[in-house]
Amino acid sequence: MSDDEYDLDFPVLTDADLAQIDALSQPATSPALPEPAAPSPRPAMPPGPSLLSLFRSNRPLSVTDLTSPLWCEFQFSYSLLGGRHLPIVMRPDKIELPSGKEIVVNKEREKTGDNIMKKGQSVHKVLEREIHPVEVKVRAQSNEEYMGLRLVNMFTGLRSMLDHGYTREFPVFGYLHNQHVTGIIDEIRRTAVHAPPEPEKPPTQSSITTFFSPSKPKPATTPAPSHILHLVDTKTRLAPTMPVTGSTSALSARLQLMLYKTLLDPLLARGPAAFDFESYFISAGLDEAQPFGDAFIASIHELVLDEDWPGLQEATCLRDVAAAWPRAVDLLDADKADDTLEVVYRLQPKRSRRSRKSVRTESPPVVVDERGTPPLPEITESDIPPDVVLLSSPLRSMPGAFEGGSDRAFSPDSEGEGDKSVDAQIMAMVKRESLGVPPDKAADSPALPAPPPMEPLEEARILGSHKFPYSSTQINAHIDNMLELWMGERSPVGVDVEEVSRCWHCPYEDGCEWREMKAQEFRDKARTDYYY
Repeated sequence: MSDDEYDLDFPVLTDADLAQIDALSQPATSPALPEPAAPSPRPAMPPGPSLLSLFRSNRPLSVTDLTSPLWCEFQFSYSLLGGRHLPIVMRPDKIELPSGKEIVVNKEREKTGDNIMKKGQSVHKVLEREIHPVEVKVRAQSNEEYMGLRLVNMFTGLRSMLDHGYTREFPVFGYLHNQHVTGIIDEIRRTAVHAPPEPEKPPTQSSITTFFSPSKPKPATTPAPSHILHLVDTKTRLAPTMPVTGSTSALSARLQLMLYKTLLDPLLARGPAAFDFESYFISAGLDEAQPFGDAFIASIHELVLDEDWPGLQEATCLRDVAAAWPRAVDLLDADKADDTLEVVYRLQPKRSRRSRKSVRTESPPVVVDERGTPPLPEITESDIPPDVVLLSSPLRSMPGAFEGGSDRAFSPDSEGEGDKSVDAQIMAMVKRESLGVPPDKAADSPALPAPPPMEPLEEARILGSHKFPYSSTQINAHIDNMLELWMGERSPVGVDVEEVSRCWHCPYEDGCEWREMKAQEFRDKARTDYYY
């Protein structure tokens, strides 16, 4: 259920509350007027470690970490305490708050939210396979090797942009407001920049400079980039409607794309402003000179067989991999992402009722990254497992690669047959509703197998899109606000009264401190209004 469907809700009063109101309504001989109740203060952050020290002490923040709290900061905090990165079967039935209070988790609501999230992820997965049909798992043994894999995914994504004009699931990282932040961009499109032609001079016209004495030649100017990158993010909706522009769902989608651009632009810089990998590695606690393992080196050398960046063929450490990035940026020839960003909304697919019994209803538990587990799909982020490299074509040297036109040789083991049939239908729909890829580029892509006969599926059709401008002022203010929450410098904030319908789907509704505080404010106001 979207956050736009309900405009108002009233707090639920307990029997004790009703009894108190009844007592106050009884006539008295000489009623003593109480002092007007002051508004309840915003709850102080209880003493103890911050969310950052509890849950992100050994890993960077993600883009979703900076946008998910917009839905409800209390729910987000509770979900971290409840192990949102774990499969549902491994999550606790109760969570203990820093104040010592316990909240009993509504497991049915938790399961429903998890299923909604997985359906949204399935659309992202199929869109990803349209350009990256092969997933190759590489065994990484150290933080340096995991970072190396992230860089390799950036090279393969860049290769896809050069060959096909776009890529999906592109990793980005950087240092924002003194914090490490990572993200995965859903889609990047690379388009040519058409400069206006200069007016031609008549053949007999002389330049005015020919009438003066020779002067020092002007320094050569750097030619303008020939291409620009467009960032696009796909969001799924439960209802076949676009979100209201001012809603939290729409705002979080805009801020998510702004964060992606904020991280991507420094990585595209060239010359003196080029990204300083050495400083980044030091601040992240990574040893750029630590040699990779032999097995890891063999794997990445096979994944980046490309004459455009030969330095990768001899890379044995992070420093070597990073040294090849400037050459890759030169080939891309795009110095930034476009200031106009776009969100595409799709209807979340549903199986037809008559076919649900014939399809497995539960998938085996899968461990997913923490970034992809908020209660509703509007605030999820694309996800690449840390040990996976995405390729737009299979490696011939790998046995079983794309045999019979299938990508099963490199698919995650957790996928069931029912999930694959759903993916195949979404893929067929996606190919019918291209997101703007030129036909000549699409024709060069590897051929994908035709989906086999299967149960009907309501299409994840495009509902519409929203384009908006990037705002550095807005995104910097948002980052500051979110970091205050993560670092324990302010208390969390719950939903407004107009958005209380969100609580009806929250696993932590019973026992929520924000709801209890609002109920107390309501009682205090009712008491004051009665006497005044």
